[in-house]
Amino acid sequence: MVKYADSDALKKRKARQSLDEKCELAVRMYREQKEKAEKEGRRPPGAAQIVKLFPGVNARTLQRRLKGTPSIAQFNATKQNLCPVQEEELTKHVQECALRSLPLAGPVIQQIGTSFLPPGARPLGKDWYEGFKVRQHDKIRRAAA
Repeated sequence: MVKYADSDALKKRKARQSLDEKCELAVRMYREQKEKAEKEGRRPPGAAQIVKLFPGVNARTLQRRLKGTPSIAQFNATKQNLCPVQEEELTKHVQECALRSLPLAGPVIQQIGTSFLPPGARPLGKDWYEGFKVRQHDKIRRAAA
């Protein structure tokens, strides 16, 4: 299989995902350390101490996440028309069609995506397909026409 170079946008998205994962690990570690410190009757570590173990994670970001503020990716996921499970199903369908030598065009994929929506839901926007291609870039690179 041919390996294609990642675009700059994809590289940035992967770096952002990596940073989000580090932040989630930092939150988990902070909560574990806090719980452990409370059991032992000592003072819990501060966010700044935990951040030192995770390069690239900002202490303020960690504090916001500890308060329950969602990450940008989590917030943006709530605005998607199709939930991640529905997008995964659509991606599988696109891949299956490509394996059968029936690559689907963008408008067709958007029409199929619209069929996943519940009755009365907001329709998919004119640029939805472009966003879908970006989100599912690694899975449908050559599957769609």
